[in-house]
Amino acid sequence: MPLETPRIPISPDYNLLSAQSVRLDKTALEEQVLFLQTKADLSLPIKILLVDYDQTRKTSYLAWEGTTLASGNKPFTYDFQDILGNHNKEILVRGLDDLGRPTLDVFNHVQMTGIHGFFLKRIFSLALKGSINVLISPRSAAYDSGESSDPSFPIITEQTDPSSSNGLGVLRTTYDFQPQSDEYLKVKTEKLPASDQNDAVLQKLFSGDSQNFIQFLKGPWLKSDTTDLGLHPMIFFDPATKELTFATDTAQEVYHWDVLSRTMRNGLYVVGTNELINLINVQLSISVVSADSINVNVQGTPTWSGLYTRMPESLLESAQRNQASALPQVPMPTGTYRDEKGNEIQFNSPLVTWTSQGDRSVYAASLFRLNQQLYFQLEPANSKDTAHEKTYLFQESSEKTSSQVIRDITLQAGSLGVQGWLANGQEPMRFEQIELLSETR
Repeated sequence: MPLETPRIPISPDYNLLSAQSVRLDKTALEEQVLFLQTKADLSLPIKILLVDYDQTRKTSYLAWEGTTLASGNKPFTYDFQDILGNHNKEILVRGLDDLGRPTLDVFNHVQMTGIHGFFLKRIFSLALKGSINVLISPRSAAYDSGESSDPSFPIITEQTDPSSSNGLGVLRTTYDFQPQSDEYLKVKTEKLPASDQNDAVLQKLFSGDSQNFIQFLKGPWLKSDTTDLGLHPMIFFDPATKELTFATDTAQEVYHWDVLSRTMRNGLYVVGTNELINLINVQLSISVVSADSINVNVQGTPTWSGLYTRMPESLLESAQRNQASALPQVPMPTGTYRDEKGNEIQFNSPLVTWTSQGDRSVYAASLFRLNQQLYFQLEPANSKDTAHEKTYLFQESSEKTSSQVIRDITLQAGSLGVQGWLANGQEPMRFEQIELLSETR
């Protein structure tokens, strides 16, 4: 996950899990959100801090602090998204509690009336042995142009129906945002009968353990509908390597699953980390609909969410043969590049030495192309601490004269995932290298 330098001191009682700058409302200033882990007990809920900037005093200060339901020693993700439809961004934190149940906390940015400052209000918080998903749908043209607001997105949960005779029925609950109470409230609960509930294969599957479930998922699954671009999403599960692959006609991303949680008799919760870019993780809920179909909900990514049907095993073998070229490596620059402040990056592939304000750091580096864009990933060379990995959007250019070659690289910090590239709001960094050409030809 992105890790910026905190704008305020962090207590020695906590580990910094992540720090991210974001503009939560329509103001020009960005806030910084910090996620902390308690050192004394790593399993305690993740703490969240909101840091604002006081323009009068020219200093950052702690504006608000609170906790989530997500356990600090389990994988978690966060997102900034306008799910209320009011052109402000809510903070969504997903994870697992100490019982292994999926969690979702949603915080709304609230301006204080009549005084300077703001705070975060928790408008939804739930841990459930099942699935918790925000039902995202396309926004209207008027919303996209800023002319009007849009309805809020509902939150849908699914869990095993305890009254079901065979334990395969599902309870689906809908939560809608209620402006009067300024929070999400339960508005409807439906009982959904299980499909193919008399199927002997499914009965055996649902009564088995998680490993049997994964073996059932093994192989390629094709989404029943295409994306807006006409692409055909597919998901591949490979139990032998603990990998799942998201693929379309033109690109694919490979993830290693770190956590499997059996949330329902017919469902599984999966947390995965990108094989090449460790800053990316993905969370998805999978429920079996029939012997040949599954329903997949990828958190925050409606493009990949939906109904999938099983495909022949031969497609998986074909995908594995092509997997090595999924994120092709690109030759890195060579030599030393400097910015206007004297900071420098020295390229000596596969290592990069970065000197900033006198501090020198060495990274293992990779430069790769994804969806026609170049990305630059840095990982501390002498540490396995993935929290300190960095990913940048990478651009380069050069200009040659009779006497010299000027090479420029521009790095934009951010995060990259199945939902695409998200810049962190910081100014891009520009570095330059000048090569003098010999007058003798």
